[in-house]
Amino acid sequence: LGVFAMNYGVHISPGERQEEMARRVAVLENEPEAVNKPGEALRVARLARISGEWETIVSRLSPYAGIEGTVETPALLLELGNALCQAHRDRKTDAAYRKGQALLEKVARPEEIGQDGATHHPAERDETRARALHTLAWSYQDVPGREGKSRELYHKAYRCDPANPYHLASFIEYEIFCNKDRSFVPMLRPALLKAIDACRAHADAGIELPWAFLAIGRFHLLLGQPYESLAAYAKAIHLCLSGKVCVPEDVLDAETNFLRRVNFGRAVPPEEQWVADFLLLAKAVKSPDGDALEEVRRRALRKKTFLRPVVIVSGGADASLQKEMEGYKDLLGKVFDGFAGTILSGGTTAGIPGIVGGLAGRHRAGRGRRVDVIGYLPRFLPLHVKVDRRYHELIDTEGNDFTPLQPLMNWFDLLAAGIKPSDVCVLGINGGRIAAFEYRLALALGATVGIVESSGRAASEILPDADWWDVPTLARLPVDLMTFRAFLQAGGGAFSEEQLEKMGRVIHDKFLEENRYKSNDPAMRPWEKLQDDLKQDNRRHAAYIVEILGQAGYGIRPAKGKVVLPEFSDTEVEFMSEMEHGRWNVQRLRTGWKYGAKRDPERKINPSLRPWEELNDEVRQWDRNAIRNYPKVLAHVGMEVYRKKG
Repeated sequence: LGVFAMNYGVHISPGERQEEMARRVAVLENEPEAVNKPGEALRVARLARISGEWETIVSRLSPYAGIEGTVETPALLLELGNALCQAHRDRKTDAAYRKGQALLEKVARPEEIGQDGATHHPAERDETRARALHTLAWSYQDVPGREGKSRELYHKAYRCDPANPYHLASFIEYEIFCNKDRSFVPMLRPALLKAIDACRAHADAGIELPWAFLAIGRFHLLLGQPYESLAAYAKAIHLCLSGKVCVPEDVLDAETNFLRRVNFGRAVPPEEQWVADFLLLAKAVKSPDGDALEEVRRRALRKKTFLRPVVIVSGGADASLQKEMEGYKDLLGKVFDGFAGTILSGGTTAGIPGIVGGLAGRHRAGRGRRVDVIGYLPRFLPLHVKVDRRYHELIDTEGNDFTPLQPLMNWFDLLAAGIKPSDVCVLGINGGRIAAFEYRLALALGATVGIVESSGRAASEILPDADWWDVPTLARLPVDLMTFRAFLQAGGGAFSEEQLEKMGRVIHDKFLEENRYKSNDPAMRPWEKLQDDLKQDNRRHAAYIVEILGQAGYGIRPAKGKVVLPEFSDTEVEFMSEMEHGRWNVQRLRTGWKYGAKRDPERKINPSLRPWEELNDEVRQWDRNAIRNYPKVLAHVGMEVYRKKG
């Protein structure tokens, strides 16, 4: 990683940062040599900066601020100056804030650099000095009347380290803001493309996250490439909301401010408003008690509750693919047979949205349980597009064509109604650039996205995407009825957590009796030593029992007296076994497992991740045994199976 000038740091989780912080503090406090303490204090400060612990930085570095001439001095003063300004950012006239600026000035020495950067030889990159200039510019940007000084300092930071893409991003932002002019941006196209490559290299190396993706998003937006920008912002937002990366609280606010500055004094173009809306949704998810959610509620188009669960069906609607998409009609009809909840889609007669319209027509005629089918579409449609009036409800958005605005407003309405992203499933089949964004939007906010891997175009493109392929809420789905059903209907409401724990243990004990794998396999450990994710697999298996039995015409109820164990017919066992295999497929796919010819638990590869009809009889027998064991599993929690009437 030494080839990179790290402005923000290595990708690190909150837990890892906390552990490393404790270790570094212990080293600092036990360091016997005074000459080594500034360097150790600096390491502590850099870890504290990751999560915005400004007072910690001030307290750790202040004792060494007067030490001159060491190799750590410039970096130490930079960290301390930044921390003082950050800690007092709401009181910019305080002496502590001005002290922080003075320390930054000492490192940056801006008076020595002309606007042409002539005093700096281009081969001599002074990264610490450039960062000090950049941070000093930030310290003035919200001081009334000092915007011009910020612009000058951002320019000098860029001139001091022109290879740094983050300095370039701020330089362009303030050039546009202060001059209210973007005409120079096309001339920077080569530099912007090179900066995108640099940020991409940072992301691939696991550093500067999420800022690398945020900067890529900015650059693509300035280049007039909104879909590429939204894709980059989606990954940045996913990192911010995932809890797996340490980020300051205001990281999304900085992007909102960027959009405000580059559009100061003019109407925000629709393409840039899409990014602003995306950021607003992210802030509403991140802080559900904050102002962002109130703004989402204010702007929501549909002021109603949604039937649960909520499923978004997205995919190809191109007229040239109509015949190909029709191939999914029967499958989707069977998948949603008996479904209760909300189905959201595109509201037109073409492709996948048209198939969803057919589902709406069927449910309108009284078949199935209670379902709402809702479409989102622009107020004025292109001439070649027809509204599907079979939808139970159609929501009009602004505009005269389909854009990212429709999926964005879809999520505005869901969040405003109190639907958590984690409770939403997205089923993706094929699709173009809007569907590609819709998949990434859902993943970024925290929804579960199931992609039909063989359906092509946007669906096939996201699965191998290096930014998304290992995200646990992204599942590649085989074209298999029971796998689709299990993906959309998780079950679980019939049992308490205590019951699921007991049932999960019984299921696992039965699995151990079958002795499927070698004794050193992680799945073959007793319950007390079983990995948490494997325990959760068994609990989810238990939760889905009621769904499987229900589809076969059985119910469950509290047992009165001795539990009666029913005998399932071979036909019933086969049907339910196929359902159970679909559930198992989804559980594995959601936890990162993939199909492969030979089972490898370390690499999460399993040859059984296939549709039921492709399995050999030995594997099918495992599922049959599980089904026949259901009455005993339920008996352990005082429940019994009964056949429903009719």
